[in-house]
Amino acid sequence: MSKSFSFLHILLLAAAALFWSSTFTFTKLLLADAGPYFILAARSAITCLTLLAFHRKTIILEISLSWKSRLFWIFPVVLFFALLFQTVGLKYTTASNAGFISALSVLFVPVLRRIHYKIAPGPGVYVYILVALAGLYLISFGPGLPHSMNAGDFHYLISAVLYGYYILLLGELVKTISCPTIVFFSFLLAGSLSLPVALVTEDCAAGLNALQNPSFIINMLVLSTLGGTLAYLFAAKGQKHVPPHLAALVYTLEPVFSLFLAWALLSETMRPWQLAGCALIFVALILGVKPSIESKASTIQSRETMT
Repeated sequence: MSKSFSFLHILLLAAAALFWSSTFTFTKLLLADAGPYFILAARSAITCLTLLAFHRKTIILEISLSWKSRLFWIFPVVLFFALLFQTVGLKYTTASNAGFISALSVLFVPVLRRIHYKIAPGPGVYVYILVALAGLYLISFGPGLPHSMNAGDFHYLISAVLYGYYILLLGELVKTISCPTIVFFSFLLAGSLSLPVALVTEDCAAGLNALQNPSFIINMLVLSTLGGTLAYLFAAKGQKHVPPHLAALVYTLEPVFSLFLAWALLSETMRPWQLAGCALIFVALILGVKPSIESKASTIQSRETMT
């Protein structure tokens, strides 16, 4: 991973957060007609077929070279359970709770990084994270206390820990394997694990019948393309250069985008404390990424001066 990064890499991660912000709505709509395992299997199949259509040779070659790697197998299993707990949790919790709790992965990444790699980020990172979490709290709950936690909230809490792991492991995997192969194999394994469970525990006939509904198909395609193929490709490309703890900070934009999409597309009202929360998150992002970008600029300037 590069020690420095540019604004373009931040934009890639922000785009991933934007696409992920749409998944709450589309998953909620799909759950009305199909079970969570069926949805995971279907979106995984669409994502894999899309990637194969454009990157077949690279994917086949890299899988044949990497299948013995332990990390290559651990990573997609972590993603599968993160997606599963997130999908199931949406059946029981509110969108505001889901948005806040899932974004707690920003808090888990530096902790997991310190435990596994003995790498402690600078003390300022924790300040930026706390500022971002304060913004997330205002967006989700306002100035009052949150709702009582339910089963869905606990599902999302587990998912947040797993996504923290996902972000951390992705930073390692992109050093040796291309982004399309990482995303393809992750969803291939997720789909392979989801399908047998769906066949045994869910009413797959209802899901197959739903596939005859054009709106269900459109929602599934959007979820698989935006929330699957593009989002995870952008995340992998961005994390080739951005450290995991700063990538997690950028991902806190996800509920911000959700809020603005609801305002723009659904005519929902934006309250003053929600705007204040957005402002806090942007402040945290600027403070978090500015030192690294300035460091890169100063390094380039020094090299030019020496030459």
